Amino acid sequence: MNKVLASVFLFAAALHAGDVASRWSFNQEGLSGLTFKSGAGIEEASSPSRRGVLSFGENSGVASLNSGLIPEDFDENNFTFSLMFRCDPLPPIGSASAEDQSLFKSERLSMVVRRGNDGGNAGTIFAMLQVGAKKVLFKPNVRVDDGRWHRVTLRSDARKNRVQVFLDGQLHASRDVEGSAPLLATAEEFVLGPAPAAQVDELSIHNVALDDAAVRSAFNYAYYGVEDRNLQAGIDSVRIFIPANQPEFCARYSQIFARHLMGRAPAVKVSFESQRPLRPAERGELLLVAGVAGVDAGADALLREGLPRLPSVDRPGPEGFSLKVAPSGDGLTAWVAGTDERGVLYGLGRLLLLSQKEGFRVGWPQALEVVSAPRVELRSANSGAFKLSMDVSLAKKTGARAWSVAEGITYWEESLLFGVNFYTYGRGRVTPVNLESYRKDGRGIALATDQVCADYGMHICISQSVNGLGRSNMKPGWNALNIAGQEDPHLACMSIPEAREAIIETWEIYAKESQRLDSALLAAADIAGCHCEACRKDWPKMYYELCCDIAEVVHRWKPDAKLYFSNQEMSFEQNEELFELVRRDRNSPLAGYIYAPAGSENSTYGYLLKNPRWDRYPGLYPDSTFLKSRLSYLQPGQDIVSFPDISHWKRAECGVAYADPIISEVYPRRTYTARPLAYSKAFDERMAYCSGVSGYSEGNHDDFNKYYLMRLAWDPDLEPREIAREYYAYYCGPEAGELLADAVFLGEQIRENPFRRSGETIRRYRQLVQQAGDCMPPEYLAGNWRYYQMDVRSLIDLYLYERMKFQQQQVKQAEQLMRAAGDSADPSVRLREAQDVLSGQFESDLLDQARVADDITDKAIGLRSYALKVADSGDVAGVYWLKDQIEMILQQSGAYAQCRMIQGVLNYDQVGPDEFYDNCGTIDQQPNYDFESGELYYGTGSWPKETRPSQRWYNYSFEAQDGLEFSYSGLDTNAEYTVTVTWPNPTGVSFALNSPNAFYVEADGVQVGMVTPPDRVEQFSFDLPVAVTQDGILNVALRKVTGQSRCTCISEIWVRKKDKAD
Repeated sequence: MNKVLASVFLFAAALHAGDVASRWSFNQEGLSGLTFKSGAGIEEASSPSRRGVLSFGENSGVASLNSGLIPEDFDENNFTFSLMFRCDPLPPIGSASAEDQSLFKSERLSMVVRRGNDGGNAGTIFAMLQVGAKKVLFKPNVRVDDGRWHRVTLRSDARKNRVQVFLDGQLHASRDVEGSAPLLATAEEFVLGPAPAAQVDELSIHNVALDDAAVRSAFNYAYYGVEDRNLQAGIDSVRIFIPANQPEFCARYSQIFARHLMGRAPAVKVSFESQRPLRPAERGELLLVAGVAGVDAGADALLREGLPRLPSVDRPGPEGFSLKVAPSGDGLTAWVAGTDERGVLYGLGRLLLLSQKEGFRVGWPQALEVVSAPRVELRSANSGAFKLSMDVSLAKKTGARAWSVAEGITYWEESLLFGVNFYTYGRGRVTPVNLESYRKDGRGIALATDQVCADYGMHICISQSVNGLGRSNMKPGWNALNIAGQEDPHLACMSIPEAREAIIETWEIYAKESQRLDSALLAAADIAGCHCEACRKDWPKMYYELCCDIAEVVHRWKPDAKLYFSNQEMSFEQNEELFELVRRDRNSPLAGYIYAPAGSENSTYGYLLKNPRWDRYPGLYPDSTFLKSRLSYLQPGQDIVSFPDISHWKRAECGVAYADPIISEVYPRRTYTARPLAYSKAFDERMAYCSGVSGYSEGNHDDFNKYYLMRLAWDPDLEPREIAREYYAYYCGPEAGELLADAVFLGEQIRENPFRRSGETIRRYRQLVQQAGDCMPPEYLAGNWRYYQMDVRSLIDLYLYERMKFQQQQVKQAEQLMRAAGDSADPSVRLREAQDVLSGQFESDLLDQARVADDITDKAIGLRSYALKVADSGDVAGVYWLKDQIEMILQQSGAYAQCRMIQGVLNYDQVGPDEFYDNCGTIDQQPNYDFESGELYYGTGSWPKETRPSQRWYNYSFEAQDGLEFSYSGLDTNAEYTVTVTWPNPTGVSFALNSPNAFYVEADGVQVGMVTPPDRVEQFSFDLPVAVTQDGILNVALRKVTGQSRCTCISEIWVRKKDKAD
C-alpha cells in the first residue's frame, strides 16, 4: 500500500491531528496489499500521464486491496472518496455491454458503469452508498464510456448532512441524507472489478470532506499524473512576498495570481512569506516581490533591487507597472511594482501571461523586463450575470450544463489579471430593486454583483433600460408599448407620472444601498423606450430629462457616479433634437454619451438609415464621422464611452456585412466567431474619440474577442497577429499558438467570403487546427475549451463544405440523367435512376469528432455549439427539391408531358441573352441587387423540406427603408419583358418579416403589380410596359403597401423576355 499525506493534493483542505488520507497508484511500485484473480493485473498505460493502471482482462478478473484503514478513524459521515477510471464505449448489445462494469466495491459503497443496453442510464456511473438501513443512489447524468480518463469523487459532509458526487472536478449530484453514512464498516478489503471494458487508477480516501477547490485541484493532480511523470526543468515552487504597509488589495491580488498560477500548473506550490530578510530563491523556485511604489521606503528599497526606476503615475501612467524577472540564487526572482494597487494586479497578470507550462511545472524567460500602462481609461468586456456562460435560450436548446457563480467569478478574475478594470452588469429591463419589499422591510435589493466588485476593488457599471421597472414593480396601466403596439411586461411608460416616479425611486434606493455604483448606461432603445403616442410625441426630450433626473438622485448618494445617455434607434431628426438638448445643458448631471449599437448614422444597424451627410469629407475614419461630430455637442468634462457588440457575428453593429446563407442557416448569432481584423477596424474607428470601452457580450463563446478588445484597450499599437499569438500561446502552448494564430485569420476569412468558393481556406483552417491539437502537450490540451471551440468550428465548417460538394455532385448527376430521360421514349427509367442518385447519403465522421470536442467544451466551461443540432439537416444544393420535382414528373401520364416538365425543372434558373436572374440572400449570385436597399438572409425561418434553397434564401428591407431595388442594363430594346418574383414565406423570422408585408412591384417608378403574400412559397409575374424597357435600362423596386407591411421581402427575381416567360 502506498499511503501518503493529503498535502500531495494541491489546494487540499488542511488536515489536523487524527486526519487520514490514503492514496493508491496502481503501478509496479505500488503493489503492496493487492492480490489478483482471473487475469486482472497491472498494465503499462497508453496515456503518457499514467505509469501503470489496473486492468481486469476478459474473464471477470478482479483485484482485492487490503486497505489497512481503521474504521474508527472515520467518523459518522465525513469522508472523500475518489477514483480514476476509463471505460471503452459500450455498445447497446454484445458481451462487453451485457453486464455493469464494476469499478469498486466495499461493504458500504459500490461504483459501476452501467451496461450499454441500459437505455438512458447506459454508460453512466452509479454510486451506491449505505446510509443507515438503506442504500442511496448517486449518479452523474453523463456518459463516461468514451475511452477517456475520468475521476469520480464521492464526498460526505456531516455538518451539512449532505452527500455529493463530482465528476472530473465538477459537481453533478447532491442529496441531503439522514442517518449515519460511514465509509468503512470494518477493516475490510476493497474489490475492484470485474470490468473487462475498463481500467482504474489513483484511488484515494480522506476522512474529511474536502472543499470544492480541493476536489477540483485533486482531479487536476490525479488526471495529469504529476507524481508519475519525469518533470521537465522549470519552476515548481513560488514564494510571494508583499512588503509591509502595502494597500489592502495588494495581498488580495497576489492571492488571485496564486490561484490562477496553480490552476495553470498543478505541480506548482505557492506560499506567502512575511519575514525578512528574504531567503534567496532555491533551485526550481521563483521568489516574487510585489507592491505599490512610493508607499513605503522599505518596500521601495526592496523593489529597487530589481527595478532601479520605480513606476509612477507619470511613467508609465495610472494602473501601470514595472516587471522584471532575473536569475537569482539557484532560481529566479521577479519584481512587480505598480503605480497603484491595480498596477500590481496587472503586473502580476502580465507575469502570468508570460509564463509557459513546462510539463506540469511552469517557466519564464530568464531575462524579462516590461514597463507598461493602459492607454484607455475604462476597460470592460463582459455583460450579464456571473452565472451565465452562454445565452440562456441557446443553453436550453443545446443542453449545455449550468455554470456556477463561482466559475463565473473565477473566469472574471482572469480577465482582471489581463487588464479589465470594471464589470458591466447588463440588467436589461429589470431593476435591482423590488419596491414593495423595500418599502415593507428594507429588503428586496440585488446587491451581490456590486459587492463582488467592491471586494475586488473594481468599478461596476450598470447597463439598464432607461424605463426599466421590472414585472414585480409594474402597476396596471403603466406598461410601455413596443413598436408593434404590445405591452411590455418590464418597461414602464414614461409619460405616466406615477410610473416615472417609480423608475426614479428604484435608482435612488439602489444608489443609497449599494456599496458602490461607479457608472450606468441608460439605454434608449433595443430593450428600452415606449412607443405610445405621448412618449413618441417628443421622445428625445422625454428620454433626456429622465436620464438627468436619474443622475441627480443617484448623485445624492454616489456623487462620483458617471451616468451616460445614448441615442439608440433615433431618427436623424431625433438625434438632432437630443444632441441640441445636450449642447444647451451647461449644468448637465450626465457624464457623457455612450456610443452603443443602433446609435450611429453611419450604419443601418438597428433599422436606421445611413445619413449621406456624414459621407462628405469623411476624413481618416469614414465609418465614424457621426461619432466624431458628437464631440462638438458635449460639455467640458463630458466624454464618450464605446459599447461595441463583440458577441454577435451577423445582424450586428460590428457583424459580417453580408453573411453567406449556407453558414447563416447553421450558425446562430451567438456562436464562436473570432474576428480580429474586424474588431481592430472597429476599435480604431471609435477609440480615437472615446475614453472607455465596454465590449457587449452574451457568453463565453466570444472569449477571444473579449481578450482581443482588452489588449487593444491596453495597447492600441499591438498588431492583430501579435495579440492572437499571445492569446493562443498562453492557453495552448507556443508551438500550437503559432498555428492557431494563423488559423484564426483563416476562420475570419471564411465568414467574410462566399462559402462555395472557400474550400481551400476551409481545408487549411481545419489542417492548422488539427496540427495544433496534435502538437499540443497534454497539460495544455486537457479540458482546453478555448482550443476545442475552434476545433468544433473547423470540423463543422469542413463538414458543411464537403456535404455541399457531395450534394452538388448528386444534383449534377441527377440532372444529367434527367437530360437523358428527356431524349428517351420512356423517361421514367432515367428519372428513377436520378431519384436513386439523389437518395444517396453523405457519410462523414467529422460531426462525431465535433461532438466529442463539444462535450469537452461543455464539461470545461458550460458551452455547446448549436450548429451541431442542425449541420446535418440542411440542403444547400436543391437535392430534396429536385427529388420532389422528379416524383411529380413521374406522376404525369405520357412521355410528352414528362419531357416538358423535365425541361422546366432543368431550366428553372436559366436565362437567355439580355435576360436576368438574381438568387437573393447570397453574396455573389445577385449581380443586379442594390445592397444599400435592404439586408441579406438572416438564416432563420421554417419551410417544407422540399423547398429549393434559392426559394428560401431572401433579401428583405426593414421599416426605415423604402424597399428592395434591382438595377439592370443591356435589355433588348425591341423586346417585351416580364418580371417574376418569389415570395419565400419566411415564417418564424424576426425583424418584422412576420407582418403581412404586402408590397407593390414598380418598374422605373411605374406600378406594375402587387403581391399579397400567401402562407406558402409562391411566384408572381407581371408584364413590364414597353416604355420602361425600350432604353435598355431598368430599375425594379419593391414598395410597401401602407398599413399592410413593415418590410419587403423576396427570394428570387427574373427579368425575362415575355415570350420566354410564357
